[in-house]
Amino acid sequence: MSLRLPLVAVALALLAPAVHAEPLDSGTVKLTLKLPPEGGGTGFEAPSPTYLARYFNFARCKCDTDATTKEYQIEYTWDGSAPSPIPPQELHPWSGEGCDADMNSVRDAQCTAHDLFTPASISTIKRVDYNARALMSHPAETMEPCPDETRSVQHWLVTQTGDTWDEMSRFSLGSAIVADMKAPPLPTTLTLKPLESGIVLSWDALSDTTDVKYFQALCTKADGSRAHDSATSTAQYETPTSMCSASYAYAIATATLTNPGPEPTADLPAPLAALDPTYVCGEASGTARSISLSGLENGTAYRVVLVAIDNSRNLAAIGIDQPITPQQVIDFWEELNNENPSIQGGLCIASVDGRGDLGGALVVTLAIGAVIRRRRRRSRRLAKLAALALVLAPAVASAQASYSPYWQEDDDGDVGMSEPTWTMGLRLGPYVPSIDAKFDSSPGPYARTFLNDSVMFAVDVHRVWPLLRGQLGVGVTAGYYSNSTQAWQDGTTPATPDRPRASGNLTRLSIVPTAVTAIYRATIFDDEFGVPLVPYVRGGVAYDVWWIKNPADELSSHMSCDTCDDRALGGSIGLVGAVGLAVRAERIDPDAATSMQNSGLEHAGFFAELEMGWIDGFGNDKKLSVGDTTWFGGVSFEF
Repeated sequence: MSLRLPLVAVALALLAPAVHAEPLDSGTVKLTLKLPPEGGGTGFEAPSPTYLARYFNFARCKCDTDATTKEYQIEYTWDGSAPSPIPPQELHPWSGEGCDADMNSVRDAQCTAHDLFTPASISTIKRVDYNARALMSHPAETMEPCPDETRSVQHWLVTQTGDTWDEMSRFSLGSAIVADMKAPPLPTTLTLKPLESGIVLSWDALSDTTDVKYFQALCTKADGSRAHDSATSTAQYETPTSMCSASYAYAIATATLTNPGPEPTADLPAPLAALDPTYVCGEASGTARSISLSGLENGTAYRVVLVAIDNSRNLAAIGIDQPITPQQVIDFWEELNNENPSIQGGLCIASVDGRGDLGGALVVTLAIGAVIRRRRRRSRRLAKLAALALVLAPAVASAQASYSPYWQEDDDGDVGMSEPTWTMGLRLGPYVPSIDAKFDSSPGPYARTFLNDSVMFAVDVHRVWPLLRGQLGVGVTAGYYSNSTQAWQDGTTPATPDRPRASGNLTRLSIVPTAVTAIYRATIFDDEFGVPLVPYVRGGVAYDVWWIKNPADELSSHMSCDTCDDRALGGSIGLVGAVGLAVRAERIDPDAATSMQNSGLEHAGFFAELEMGWIDGFGNDKKLSVGDTTWFGGVSFEF
């Protein structure tokens, strides 16, 4: 007696291949894909979408060369309870691309038939392990399996009449598996730029980078020895060698160079030819147009291979047929020390001869910490200070007894204003640190090195009290300044005619100015006469931290003495002062002023000021002079 197995198609759209079943009269079968654990271990488990997307790649296909090791598992289960009675008809598993084609010849050429079994063998769960290559490659590809292609492959379970699949008896995974064996696109024309302690490879943008996730570079010295003790980052690609120790030689093309050298060398060192992941020396994103290699030795020749990597961890590689040699350059710190070897770094500010400003720096640090500490009520010490000021100025204090600023007026137009206790200013202005003031040359090292001026941004915050028909306060300042330029070629001096720059080798000066200052703001013009102008003066002690970086984006250093701090990181203490004029701009729009003041912001406006800084370690010849006389403009707030 024969049993008919009519099926009704049911499609399950899932995020990752999971299950799909066709109902039988007496039951429904599901197929579930399992992979080895992503972090290693034994057995199989349901994969994450990311893990699945990169699992069936070129290396996986090449590594599947034996029938013993299995790369994935299919679970066959009944959807719900097992049918009763169990159908005796044989079930045929298939895997591959286009297995459900109408023509048997297409199926036989592209798909692999696996050992059949009966529904009775499923019981509750039947687990069968399979080979990846049978899923990813066509049986007809016996000579060149694992082609440079991306395929949509599927795992099937069917009933057959002879060699023909029964039309309604087909089970499969919920969605096809992407078997990505295709190498990503790769730039073929490169520009080489040797830097100090580094190399930059650049290229024109690829027309399509959707299949490129990373670029990585591999480096050796020209003799094949290591450029670094270990890889500078983890290899993002997989090769048959790294996956299963299989021997496989990738075809590495030779790059076309926009700036070729005189001596091409055809053979790559063995570690680069093998794409050994322990020789990775640089990494960039898939949309990058360059990759920087750092931490190399100046004067030493290197060989480099560029690798493009896709989301499946497949790769394409291109080699450079000539050595590239990083070259020493003269950065700004070295330029300074070549002219004045006594210039030193160091945040301790303690000089070799015992002269320094460590105490001053400590005072500034402690004062900044004390001022910026948030206070819910006035401290007794500040109250005593205010009382003392009133005692020293009795006439002024007496005058203030009859002084009633406009925010204290009690009339119908009162908007609930209170006495401002804090002021804050955000300012920006041109800045040229007075470094050249300590050098006799003209132009000095700063003027001849930096081709363009830069700007400084700063924030001033002060706690203020009403006093002397205005506001008297103390506070802090912090800011940032940076300027960069091309370093000088090694072996040149300021006397070199048309002194050449080292293209691509940036040297950078950065300054973080800090200060503890007192401020007086003459608010009487606005408070008593309604003229929204507030002249002010500000002054105090400044401590500016500065550093200089070389083209490798590291702190520069020099060897001008054996006992000093040769790093380009230091601090200079000094004095700073400013005069300025602020405008309380809320007077222009009363409605906006009301809304602003009810939210706690009493005044807002803009200001301009002239600032003078004498920040040179109080004349210490070993410290950089980083002050300037310049102007700033910005916005101010009182609350």
